[in-house]
Amino acid sequence: MTAPRGLEGSLPPCIKIAVFEGKRAMWHDFSGCGHPREFSPLRFTVNVAEIVEWKPLGEGGINWPWVVGDTGCWQEATNDPDEAERLWLEACERLRVMP
Repeated sequence: MTAPRGLEGSLPPCIKIAVFEGKRAMWHDFSGCGHPREFSPLRFTVNVAEIVEWKPLGEGGINWPWVVGDTGCWQEATNDPDEAERLWLEACERLRVMP
């Protein structure tokens, strides 16, 4: 489980991504990053979902692992930084064992 080669070093500090066997785990800290809070008003969102396609993102030639929220998605949100880290570890484990 690693960040895809094209994403390594190119993600903003508010995002962590791991990809494994067609699925993606993502951790997002919305505090001060300016990204829209689509799913939760809480500071941190952590999720695991099936990748439906790789889409170009922005102008850097980065391909992003695009998911659809209802395709086998697991998601949690919190305002607590320690809980967010625990959820990230759980997401990585779920990524590894999800069918």
